[in-house]
Order: sequence, then structure tokens, then C-alpha cells
Amino acid sequence: MFPAHAGIENANNINPEFEKEIDEIFEKIISGSNENKKVEIGQIDDRLIQEGKNNNFDLDGYKHNIDIYGVRHTLKNHGNEISEAKRGQVAVTSKDIKKIPDIIYSYDKVEFSGKNKIGRETITFTKKMNDGTTIYIEEIRSGNKELTLNSMRKRK
Repeated sequence: MFPAHAGIENANNINPEFEKEIDEIFEKIISGSNENKKVEIGQIDDRLIQEGKNNNFDLDGYKHNIDIYGVRHTLKNHGNEISEAKRGQVAVTSKDIKKIPDIIYSYDKVEFSGKNKIGRETITFTKKMNDGTTIYIEEIRSGNKELTLNSMRKRK
């Protein structure tokens, strides 16, 4: 278990190789690789299953994960300090990506937020952190029972 995730109720469900596997994604992005890599974070918790039911989504048996495409999108579109400052936001860094388990397992607010650009339903998690508020968006991939990183942003 990671010290950073020690306060999460279901920390035992978090992939013990999460941080190592995330580093592998960062290496692939830096090298310019187009090879996809997916990292499982862990099973969704009962709190999110209930929120899903309240919003007419059956999420029982789903897992959280991230893939290279979601990380690349987030860093490319929300990782530049200058452009994010113009939007009134803070640049997302690799350290923020590593905080995803904290966000999805101890969120302050969750919304079933409609469809993304490719027509998949999304879930938006909001979590107040020491360095601002993080907005984390997952898309629902029902065929594989996965909730996968779509995008991530930070506000002061």
C-alpha cells in the first residue's frame, strides 16, 4: 500500500503496482510511443455503486483504470502552466496523475455528467486538495466494465 493512499477506506483494493505502472506510462509518453498501456487502479467502491444506482447506472463489478491516451490528453491539454493560468486553472502534473486514487476513493462530489465527444457517458469527481481543487473525469466503458480517465483539470 502507498503512504499517499493510507487514508483511503478501501486502499487495500488499490493496485499495489499502480505508481510503478504509471511511471511506465510517463516513459512511453516521453519516448513518443503510440503503444497503448492501461493501468488498473482498483475496483469501484460501494459509495460510487450507490451513486450510480441513484443516477440509473449499474456500475457493479466495474474497475477504475487509466490508459496512455487519457494521460496524454490530460498533460497535453491541461499541463501547460501558461495556458492553464489564462483559463484560471493550474497545470496538471505527473504528481497529480499519481493522486488519482485519492480523488476517486475520497471525492467530495461526484456527478454523472453526460456524454463526452465520442458519445460515452462520463462521471466527474471533484476533490479539494492542499494545492487546489481537482476535477477528474472518467468515461464509462460498459463493454469491459471500466471507468477510464477521460480528462483532468485543477483550479486554485
